[in-house]
Amino acid sequence: MNSEQLKQINGPMYKVTGKRYNSTSNFKPVYTNSQWRAMGINLWRGNVWELVNGKWKRIKSVWN
Repeated sequence: MNSEQLKQINGPMYKVTGKRYNSTSNFKPVYTNSQWRAMGINLWRGNVWELVNGKWKRIKSVWN
């Protein structure tokens, strides 16, 4: 998402980044207004980020 798209979204945004299990490929879904969805992912080696004041802040990290 570019900066113009981020400015148009009202409310919190969450991004989940990490590696897929048994693979080298990455994933990065972005969710709007749904913390339960971002925190409810069965995460393997990744991070959950929240957009706060225009900057991404890491709120959860998993390394297994």
